[in-house]
Amino acid sequence: MSDSPGPDAPSTQARPTPPPSGGGYPALLRHPVIRRAALGAFIGRLPTGVTALAIMLLVQQRGGTFRDAGTVVATYSLAAAISGPFVGRLVDRAGPRVLFGCAAVNLAGMVAVVAASGAGDLLWTAAASLVTGAAQPSLTSAFRALCANRLSDPRTRTTAYSLDAITIEIIFVAGPPLAAAGAATGRPELSLYGAGLATALGTALFVSAAGLRPQTGDARTRNPGSHVLRERVLWTLMAVSALAAAAVAFAEVSVLARSVEAGAGAISGLILALWAAGSITGGIVYGSRSWPGTSRAQLALVLTAAALLFLPLAAPGSLLILAPAAIVAGIALAPALTIISSILGFCVPPRAKTEAFGWVAAASTLGSSFGYALAGAVTDLANERVTVLCGTALAALAVPLALCLPRRADRAVTR
Repeated sequence: MSDSPGPDAPSTQARPTPPPSGGGYPALLRHPVIRRAALGAFIGRLPTGVTALAIMLLVQQRGGTFRDAGTVVATYSLAAAISGPFVGRLVDRAGPRVLFGCAAVNLAGMVAVVAASGAGDLLWTAAASLVTGAAQPSLTSAFRALCANRLSDPRTRTTAYSLDAITIEIIFVAGPPLAAAGAATGRPELSLYGAGLATALGTALFVSAAGLRPQTGDARTRNPGSHVLRERVLWTLMAVSALAAAAVAFAEVSVLARSVEAGAGAISGLILALWAAGSITGGIVYGSRSWPGTSRAQLALVLTAAALLFLPLAAPGSLLILAPAAIVAGIALAPALTIISSILGFCVPPRAKTEAFGWVAAASTLGSSFGYALAGAVTDLANERVTVLCGTALAALAVPLALCLPRRADRAVTR
């Protein structure tokens, strides 16, 4: 993702660069391209934690039922998940400038959602939300691909992926209060307008840092017969990500159900925020130093830890026990995402990285969606403690898959 004239011309692109002197997060943030791109990706993705809730509040406040609001949000989320890999493919082929067009359509879609909901037309509101979701710029995939292509040192790349995982947790903690703030004023559309503008601003900043043209690929990626979906490592990581996301969904539903059962449903948001704090802590610790073992072994160990750390959520007692249990449950999540990103970035060819990250993100989103649906059914049929145990089992199922990754993945975080 640098300024190269194309695969058939002499390369003038920015080569992968070594990290600045020092190590860890301070050294990473002294890298001029990564620093600006990370800021742009953060601003552009902040609406990720805002948009779905803002759309739901908007539809509901304008006379729609919660079922109507849920339908519109589901349409938006599904469109975003499905379009991600294809937007990523366009970025790989044409460069990050593709994201400009996505951001413009996304902003127009936000305006259309507000207009259609104001007219009370559910069909057009859902159609506008579909366009909005489908045009969501794939900044997560693009940022990870940029790190994979620009950072030559494996340890620095891993630190960059850790930073990205931490950023995602911060986004999902900060997003809901921002959406609620718009609703509190009686103008939930303000949250949507702000989300569209933030996406556009962040995308512009990211593209200015990453450059307009695609990364020049090697001979393998220029071969038209080569396709990222032929990579076994990609399918394995998609399965691992889907199982891990489903496991998290089960655990989150159990927290919500237990809070509601205790007559304090509102406290579930605070508990899940503590969960995110645990994940942020784990990500900071993992990304700040090197760890022994191969990439496969590290991923298997972190997934095992995630499964075991979910278990305190099933402990009997009052809601007070859920606060420390939630912090513990989140510790392994950001490190798991970091290692998955490191392996994918190392194993996939340069001109297919953005698309590959998009497929893994789509698998994670779909795993989460199915997880929420199944967790709700399990909770209704049994209880919230059984739901936690199911989440633990799903996380445990991902462990043997991690060990089945090809041997070349072992060098992703070690050398």
